[in-house]
Amino acid sequence: MARKIAHRKLPLVLTMAADSAWGMGQLEEAKEYGREAIALANDERFEPLIWAYADLSQIALFEGDVEGALDLLREGARHPADRRDRFVLACLFGISALVGHHLPEDEFTKAVSQINAGGFPTSIAYAHATKAMYMEREDSTAAIEVYKRAIDMLAECGDRLIEQAIRSLLVGLLSRSEDPDPALESFVAIVNDWQICGDTLLAPGIGHLVALLARLGHHDGAARLYGAVTRLIELDALVPGLATAISAVRQAMGDAAFVSSCDAGAALSYQAAGELARGLIQHARDELRGSQSP
Repeated sequence: MARKIAHRKLPLVLTMAADSAWGMGQLEEAKEYGREAIALANDERFEPLIWAYADLSQIALFEGDVEGALDLLREGARHPADRRDRFVLACLFGISALVGHHLPEDEFTKAVSQINAGGFPTSIAYAHATKAMYMEREDSTAAIEVYKRAIDMLAECGDRLIEQAIRSLLVGLLSRSEDPDPALESFVAIVNDWQICGDTLLAPGIGHLVALLARLGHHDGAARLYGAVTRLIELDALVPGLATAISAVRQAMGDAAFVSSCDAGAALSYQAAGELARGLIQHARDELRGSQSP
């Protein structure tokens, strides 16, 4: 209908359709909607909205195309329509940090100033999360607090999905600490949301859980959950250390057993995969408590 009557908000409708499609793992359909939305960016009949650049970038990451993802975000951040909310700019710096392309401090500071001036809560929260990513190696304690601030901002504005996506970054940091139990406990909420429909925006959080389970020696469970979460997408670019962890799991299990476990995980419904994940979390926590008993 919006197409038929050339409604002014057609770019928004198309962007929402793209969001929904890639959230369900329907990447090709999502790309069609996203490209159509971007094609209307300079058409004066429609309200300018270019968030679809972020959608297409996310899809590129799920397909393993890091440079393509960054190129899309750079193009979107340069578009005049991004000055309204600086959402694409925030995504550019967030994704750049996530994949290890850290920017010079002066350039990042300038970007944060522009994002704050835009006044859009999601963009500002994303900038906070990016700052936390920059801080992780130097001061993990401070990074945790900045992540929490970003999560609180997203909770206040009701952006539940982005809130959980940023929470997965926080939990990923916690999972790399000497005491993984707080991370294991925090993963439950991410699993509970992901299992509803396997939303790909939340999949990196499951990827962090897989990496932690692998580190703790739960090889078969890690392989099964890896198969479940990567049945439609790739996660290596979005979860630092996942490729290395999975390579170690494969070596420990042997190729045949690893592939069998991955295939078994991929055959699970998302609800069953959620049950698997919660069981693995509880088992890992029980083992940790047992190892700490006198």
